[in-house]
Amino acid sequence: VFDPEMFGLLHVIDATDPSKGNWMRYVNCARYLEEQNLISVQQEDKVYYKAIK
Repeated sequence: VFDPEMFGLLHVIDATDPSKGNWMRYVNCARYLEEQNLISVQQEDKVYYKAIK
């Protein structure tokens, strides 16, 4: 989570430990722009994911 007022990061998600992961652990980046179907949206200190297709 990025804080524009502090010009830095508030939180970082570490998904390397499988026992602490959730469904987002299995989301892969699109290889091409045409494959993208999910975007992240930050509102204050919360991050939401929006399906676009």
